[in-house]
Amino acid sequence: MKHYGIRKQTLLVAVLPILVMAVLLENYLVYSRFADLDSAFLERSQMLVRQLASSSEYGVFSGNVALLQQDTNAALRQQDVSRVLVLDASANPLIGEAGGGRGQNETLLVKANSSTPVYQDEDVLILYEPIVSTHIELNDLDIESGLMPASAKRLGAVIIEVSKIRLTGQKHEIFLLSLVITLMTLITALILAFWASRRITLPIMGMSQAIRSYGEGNLDTRVLPQSKILELNELSMGFNEMAKKLQQHQVLLESRVAERTLALAASEHDSRTLIENSPDFIARYNRDLHLIYANPAFCSMTEGECGAMVGKKPSESSGGPNAEIYEAKIKEVFETGEDVHFELKWTGKFGKEIHNEVRLTAERDLTGTIISVLCVGHDITELNESKEELNRKELAKSRFLAAAGHDLRQPLTAANLFIDALKFTELSADQKQIIDRLDRAMSIFNELLEALLNISKLDAGIIKPEYSRIDLSEIINWLDQCYAAVANKKQLGFKLHLAMKEPLVIYSDINLIKSVLMNLVSNAIKYTSKGGVMVCVRRRGGEVLFQVWDSGIGIKEEYIEQIFDEFYQIDNPQRDRTSGLGLGLAISKRAISLLGGKITCRSRIDQGSVFEFRLPLPKSQSEAVSQSVLEFVFENVDHESFARGKHFVVVEDDALVGEGMHKVLTTMGGEVQCFKNAEDALLNANLEQDNCFIVDYMLGGDLNGIQFLNHIRKKLGKPIRAVLMTGDTSFSFIRETDDCAWPVLHKPANISKLIATLTTQT
Repeated sequence: MKHYGIRKQTLLVAVLPILVMAVLLENYLVYSRFADLDSAFLERSQMLVRQLASSSEYGVFSGNVALLQQDTNAALRQQDVSRVLVLDASANPLIGEAGGGRGQNETLLVKANSSTPVYQDEDVLILYEPIVSTHIELNDLDIESGLMPASAKRLGAVIIEVSKIRLTGQKHEIFLLSLVITLMTLITALILAFWASRRITLPIMGMSQAIRSYGEGNLDTRVLPQSKILELNELSMGFNEMAKKLQQHQVLLESRVAERTLALAASEHDSRTLIENSPDFIARYNRDLHLIYANPAFCSMTEGECGAMVGKKPSESSGGPNAEIYEAKIKEVFETGEDVHFELKWTGKFGKEIHNEVRLTAERDLTGTIISVLCVGHDITELNESKEELNRKELAKSRFLAAAGHDLRQPLTAANLFIDALKFTELSADQKQIIDRLDRAMSIFNELLEALLNISKLDAGIIKPEYSRIDLSEIINWLDQCYAAVANKKQLGFKLHLAMKEPLVIYSDINLIKSVLMNLVSNAIKYTSKGGVMVCVRRRGGEVLFQVWDSGIGIKEEYIEQIFDEFYQIDNPQRDRTSGLGLGLAISKRAISLLGGKITCRSRIDQGSVFEFRLPLPKSQSEAVSQSVLEFVFENVDHESFARGKHFVVVEDDALVGEGMHKVLTTMGGEVQCFKNAEDALLNANLEQDNCFIVDYMLGGDLNGIQFLNHIRKKLGKPIRAVLMTGDTSFSFIRETDDCAWPVLHKPANISKLIATLTTQT
């Protein structure tokens, strides 16, 4: 693009608006004048033809050609009238002037007649006006006597032809005059703009030269205020003031540079002192792998002195790091130019094992060539010992939490059983309402503990999905109840969309699906400050697609794969994860994988994210029936009729749980024997008559619950109907019960789940 100077631009800015305005104004005036001339010309011609038609009425009526000729000659004497034609009632010419023959008269009549009274082109205007008889209004006496005026009668017509030659000449004169005025205006504007631009641009060009001189190092350059324009004078004085201050600052800067040079020398001395006294070992190697510098900390870890080590390779010095690995890493940095970070062990002075964290960094010259490798090592021997101690404490904490979880589940189990027992007693309406709400609260607590148990199973790697029939509308309603209020509290939109034309049912593990959706939706709400969150469930071929959309802060592309790793947390202050361990998405990924799906994420920074996973639909109705059998049994068991008349053996070392179990089973019509340990139960003489065994895993004696059930089965020589109950959620227990012959229920468990589990056994 071509660039123009300030002078040309000033001229353009000054002249262009004036030129545009002058042209537009002249065009408007010329157009208006032309329109006025045309209008006046037409009105004069129409008035003339009407007058001629009126004056010719008698001559046409009486056939007085001499009178008509006289009127026609008077009309022809008018300015611009070139031809006149008078017609009778049959449109035959009575009078025609200007040498018009019959052919010309017919042409004139064709152009102007009763249907086209006005005809005009560039040269002439032809007007047609009918001659009608004049009516005299009747007086009132005639009207009363019944006499009415006759309708107007057409006697003939008048056609005149008016020349436009004089009108066209007037227009040409007006146009030429306007053109001359426009040119004079433009010339005047150019002269004024040129004069104004010189007044503005000459001082600015002088200032530009001064600035160029100042940029070349002439700091004493100044601009002389000569312009009569106030703003330019102020600009010149401002430039001079700026130049003066810059000159002063240069002097000050030079003095400060001198001071900083001295300070830098002192800082270099301090840095060297720090390096020399640093507890981390620091060394530098050239391209031949020879040591060219080592601080005292490096020398202190080896058997030799620093002076003796300088100029040698690591393999040529006694003591120090493992020479083979150390030299190979240094050579790798010289070859690749990439930094290397690794851990290295070796035996130092007095046979002490030293464990170091080492970083090798390439040092380059101004051309980018690697000239040396800097080695910085940190002794992490004590850190590793601290980690081992921390691991031991973490293991002890895990054991403590497992024991605490077991102790917590015991009273909850007892509470569930006593609530179940109350259901089979006579209750008032208020008591039933209280029992229902208490049961609902305990169910929520049970679900929470069940979710924690599933996490333990996932970590152990042996969880097995429990498939059941799931109506997806139930999951949508559950999400609405759980999270609508939470989103509303943050003033976020919360939309649930289930795209279906008919009920959509899948067969999967509802607890795993709920735990995954719970994690995704809670994360979406947590990291969204404005906008909203939307959960979509829709069919995609033979699968169901679950999507959780949010309008939050988003995730960078490079972090998408890593967010599903264990303990990974994005280093972003806006997504503070200090309140968690970074396990949620990792657990969700493994849970969906167990169900035959895959969880993925798409995101844009500051626009939001979408997490989605797919689960398969059942292939046939028979598959649906087989997968829903267990669920049907669980939901439709008549608990009271099952328990009535049966013999139950309850082995439970917790007295409160045992009492609750005895109470609820007895209330349902069963016969119950409770024992605190396996040894007392084995001494019972009526084991052959017992129908069901409900056994705790951790008992007070020498045998645990599984060992007790194995003894009973061996003693009876037949399969037995039993349920193993426990509050233990440790990895070791989960692995031990993976191949257990009887169902395992984790406390707290209510009587409905207990009876349903017993009914599924033959």
